[in-house]
Amino acid sequence: MKSAKYVLIPLLFTFATSAFAGEWTDKLTVTSVSEYIDPQTGGGDAEVSFKSSPTTTACPVTAKSLTIAKEYSDEYSQKMSDKLTKALTHHKKVQVYTDCRYGDAAIYGVKITNDFAL
Repeated sequence: MKSAKYVLIPLLFTFATSAFAGEWTDKLTVTSVSEYIDPQTGGGDAEVSFKSSPTTTACPVTAKSLTIAKEYSDEYSQKMSDKLTKALTHHKKVQVYTDCRYGDAAIYGVKITNDFAL
């Protein structure tokens, strides 16, 4: 009975964390990076457009663009925006880590790949 507890408890944590975890997309080609400020709220956001719609099971994607999540810090969001802009200017493909934000998919991480975006 005692050994069953040691097996079941880690399994519970595995299912609990994976149910709400985001995931990395396939390799994508960035077509634009736009940053803007909402004049009514004063809050800013950044939107990234891709050549094809990102596919992810973490949250449904309905367009070829995603916003960069800014929940953690503006500095971290700016780093992601800079990486995506760098990938755009150097014609590199990227993978983005997505998760749900207010019911829509948002970017929470960026990887620049060695693949050229043609």
